[in-house]
Amino acid sequence: MILFIILGSIGSGSAHSCSSLPDSIHQGTYVNCSNRNLTSIPIDLPRNTTILDLSFNIISSLSNISLNLSSLIRYLQIAFNSVSGLDAGAFWLIPNIEELYLNDNNLSLDSSTYPENVFLSLQKLQKLHIHNNDIRPWGSYPDNAIGKLRNLKELKIDTFTMRKSLTRNDFPNDAYIGYSDNDYQYICHTVRDHLENQNGIKLFLKDRDTIPGGEIAEDIIDGIDSSWKILLALSQSFLEDQ
Repeated sequence: MILFIILGSIGSGSAHSCSSLPDSIHQGTYVNCSNRNLTSIPIDLPRNTTILDLSFNIISSLSNISLNLSSLIRYLQIAFNSVSGLDAGAFWLIPNIEELYLNDNNLSLDSSTYPENVFLSLQKLQKLHIHNNDIRPWGSYPDNAIGKLRNLKELKIDTFTMRKSLTRNDFPNDAYIGYSDNDYQYICHTVRDHLENQNGIKLFLKDRDTIPGGEIAEDIIDGIDSSWKILLALSQSFLEDQ
């Protein structure tokens, strides 16, 4: 009779077994599942897992990741996988994470990839690495999601080399109209009625949309910045004002 004894291994199969060691710092278990060709997170991890290394696998989804993990986990390494999205509740049941590594995956920097509340439960998180994911030259940062991390001390994130081409949907107003004070009646009544009431074009008019008593120069700059296009009413009065 041959007796086989396997020490310090876990996993759903021998080909994908993960090694484990005591984690004396956090009084738990360090589980190493790195480079096991895993497509998902093992479901039989120790209940006292405090450090988990899942790097260099082929995991593509983190759907319900927290259901398979110990609530005691402090360090989660999922770098160098194929993760392309995060569920809003992905980390909801593992609130004690202090370090999270999601770098070198396929995570685009946008609000659909990072739902607003995806990190809401991770109020103990101090390190977040999400760099080497988005290779696009332009995009938008998931500010709402990252802004929920009140104790974050270290963030590694991709940067964009180009600004995204802006469209009408990026501005609250269709157009800012620059005009002389002498043309007030014509612009704010005749032109406004034709463009806004008859054609549905949203205008920024300095005599209507600025705050009374405010800094007129700053209000005008804000009006220009919030408008997709700039229109100038080049009357004789306008030219003389310049």
